[in-house]
Amino acid sequence: MEPHIAPQTSHKTWLRRCAGVNNAYLVTVRHELALVYNDASVLENRHLAAMYGLLAGRPEADVLAAVEPARWRELRRMVINAVIHTDMVHHFPLVSKARPPWLQSRRAP
Repeated sequence: MEPHIAPQTSHKTWLRRCAGVNNAYLVTVRHELALVYNDASVLENRHLAAMYGLLAGRPEADVLAAVEPARWRELRRMVINAVIHTDMVHHFPLVSKARPPWLQSRRAP
């Protein structure tokens, strides 16, 4: 991967150049995106920014354009939470919250 790939690079180009890297790698090499997103869920934040940028830049593709502002903010919050929780850093804490109470005291295999 080229550590100098700028955050404003087109999403398609960025994905092609960065295939196979993870958040830990981007933070370790001090990639510009890790700096932009303060080392937190770098890839997930990049994808969210690209998606909302695409929707803003292509009104014909914006499936949320007709949604009232309060509902839009709620949907945006839900989408952001869903995508951020695909970061493996959040996986095990989330799974442990989903465990039934009688399994809470038992350790996962």
